[in-house]
Amino acid sequence: MKSYQHVGTALHAALARLQAASLIVSALLCVCVAHCYFWRGDAYAAITIWPVWIWALPGLFLAGIGWRRSHRWSVLIVVAIWLLYLTCFSEEIWSLTRWRRWPSDEWQTARRRGEALRIVSINCAGGNPRAAMEVKAYEPDIVLLQESPERRALQEVAQQLFGTNAAVVAGPDASVIVRGQAIPQPLLATMRIHYTHAHVRLLSGAETDVISLRLPPAPLRDDLWTADCWRDYANDRQMRRRMLEALCQQIASTAHSVPFIIGGDFNTPGGDAIFRLFQPLFHDSFKEGGCGWGNTIVNEYPLLRIDQIWLSKQFHAVTTVARRTQNSDHRMVLCDALLKRKTQ
Repeated sequence: MKSYQHVGTALHAALARLQAASLIVSALLCVCVAHCYFWRGDAYAAITIWPVWIWALPGLFLAGIGWRRSHRWSVLIVVAIWLLYLTCFSEEIWSLTRWRRWPSDEWQTARRRGEALRIVSINCAGGNPRAAMEVKAYEPDIVLLQESPERRALQEVAQQLFGTNAAVVAGPDASVIVRGQAIPQPLLATMRIHYTHAHVRLLSGAETDVISLRLPPAPLRDDLWTADCWRDYANDRQMRRRMLEALCQQIASTAHSVPFIIGGDFNTPGGDAIFRLFQPLFHDSFKEGGCGWGNTIVNEYPLLRIDQIWLSKQFHAVTTVARRTQNSDHRMVLCDALLKRKTQ
């Protein structure tokens, strides 16, 4: 009998150590991923390519393993740390709690005065014209397409969207369709296949420069225990930085009085460090006016916000939302923006 009691005591002590260890591991995991998302260095790209909230799942699971009555305050502290982490770094938390009427009365009134516009960005899934046509239901003024249809199909889409008022600037991968006039702008030779740049004059008389772009897809690796995985993600981040640095230099050479819109499929999650290159020239329309679940990939189960619209200081994003599509593997992004008065 004593031997059984001894075994039972040993098992109880081992379980207690396991539970305490699981709490420590959970807390350390939270500290480590918070460090990665705060700095978002290239060396951490293998971590920050994933949604912020996904790391809370194993962390809270470990905290659950650590539950016991005598450890309840320790468990609650670890859970609170994870909740603080999510509050600080997960944009889904605040976008889901932000309620805005769409479209807003303010935006509709301004649009009637010619001081507002709607921008829609959609990846057309290998050039599917039906995906491009889905934007028609939302009555956009500017359409940014990625993996856009070939030129003849693109012209047909433009005619169905805007009739005789349609203007198209087509690229090999990204294109722009507007309700008004559009003049193609020079492109960087090193990025020619990745973006299209147009100077646009809408029927309202508003003028803006517009870029639709699609950066190369990121590596799809989850073997975080290998050095090659971390190296691939770091190299990919550096490549993206070089591309956006070159693009930002070109944009900076444009007169600052010209409003500017840049959007499309960045194949990079929202909040990534490379977007710091856009500041202070641009601001993220979703961070300013986003509401609801803003992630766009994949369409059925969107985990990441890789499709984005960025605006120059002349614009204010009233509402930015993501909408499910029928003919694409991406959700589309819709941004209702106000063009600020020059006196502001």
